[in-house]
Amino acid sequence: MAHAEKHRGTWRARYKTPKGWDRAHAPRGTRWTKSQAKAEAARLERAALGGELPPAEAERLTLADLCRWWLENWCKEASHGRELSRLKTSILEHAIGELPLRRVTADVVEARLREMEAAGSAPATVEHVRRTLRAVFNRAAKAKVWNRNPAAEAHARSMDPVRETRPLTAEDLPRVVAAIDEPWKRDLVVTALYTAMRKNELLALRRDALDFDAGTIRIERSGSRTTTKGGHADTLPMAAPLRPYLEHAVDAAGTSELVFPAPGGHQRPATTDAVAIIRQALLKAGLVEAWDHVCRRCKGKGTPHVERHAERRTDLRCPRCAMRLWPKPVRRPFTFHGLRHTGASLLARAKVPIHVLQRVLRHRSIDTTVRRYVHLYDGDLRAALEQLPALPPPAKARPAEAAERRAAAVVGGHAPAVPPFARVVKGEGPGAPAENADASGPSEWRAVQDSNLWPSAPEADALSS
Repeated sequence: MAHAEKHRGTWRARYKTPKGWDRAHAPRGTRWTKSQAKAEAARLERAALGGELPPAEAERLTLADLCRWWLENWCKEASHGRELSRLKTSILEHAIGELPLRRVTADVVEARLREMEAAGSAPATVEHVRRTLRAVFNRAAKAKVWNRNPAAEAHARSMDPVRETRPLTAEDLPRVVAAIDEPWKRDLVVTALYTAMRKNELLALRRDALDFDAGTIRIERSGSRTTTKGGHADTLPMAAPLRPYLEHAVDAAGTSELVFPAPGGHQRPATTDAVAIIRQALLKAGLVEAWDHVCRRCKGKGTPHVERHAERRTDLRCPRCAMRLWPKPVRRPFTFHGLRHTGASLLARAKVPIHVLQRVLRHRSIDTTVRRYVHLYDGDLRAALEQLPALPPPAKARPAEAAERRAAAVVGGHAPAVPPFARVVKGEGPGAPAENADASGPSEWRAVQDSNLWPSAPEADALSS
């Protein structure tokens, strides 16, 4: 409880903060009475427990101080780890974090963002940092701490991914599922595909969230949190093909309250490498980008020889040392989250209404569903272009007929005359005629020129009357 205390003959404020008790003294050169110190202590305690910064401290704050205040009091629990890592790398451990707030302008923020781009950061990464800083300054404005938002004035970057996710096709899925040996991994992949759930939501899925009688799945947890990434709980129907896999997962879980528990029955950590599960399955199913055929002998000498082919070859040899080339698969760029993209794309291909797809993916904005999760397959684009009206193909002339028409055009005088400034190419021998002498004579050019002159003004008036 905030109160006033006397120290060396002067009153000071003592108040409680989320980290413990703290003290505040009167400004230099002044003294507080007991009632003033008590009122100041109450104000400081309200500000500290309410996640607000005292206005008197704003001038002494640095950008790093403001970011730490936002992380401790206003950052969502679901995003805290990600935002802490982002700000730590880009702001807190950088020289810009030591700048006072009054020196943090839009130009300073823009210079830091450009520095990140020059260091190789992706546009989406840079834009995430800008948006986080914008949220920090917006919260500072609501707390009446700062009245400018330099991050909002900086240039916005594109959030579109550099490389688009290529979803699996309906023909690929049986091969991928059959290539997974461990049952719990197979059940996890199938559940991710038919529910579009995220990895941490799957790892936190509980037995009581499954209602086999009603055929529903309750999604309300993610990792160690009691809420999902969106901060809300949702209920999805249980697809018929998914039901036997969930029943098998529940039976294999034994007495654990989780559907996909660790061997000890507890929840698997968020660091579980689910990407390795799907990548190994793709490799075993033969779904790779290509095959690199490498000469291991030349590679050991420091001069590797590599040939890339669409299929695995065993008949290739190195052109340098004649050693047989060793085939090595080029992994397909696919992550566990790509199963969520695959499920959304297959539903869109089945002509599921977009608002229904938004409910399945549990997005707040339908724009996110359309721009990020609906991918078109090559066959879809081809089928769409084939809907254009057909036109008759152009008539093909025989080569002999085309040559005859060209020759007739030259004989009939339809060939264009060469202007007088054209260079005449002469033959090599003495007295040899020029190659274009028949079309480059000055008299012929003047004749053509005279025949194409515009009429004079009196002639034009006479013709128009």
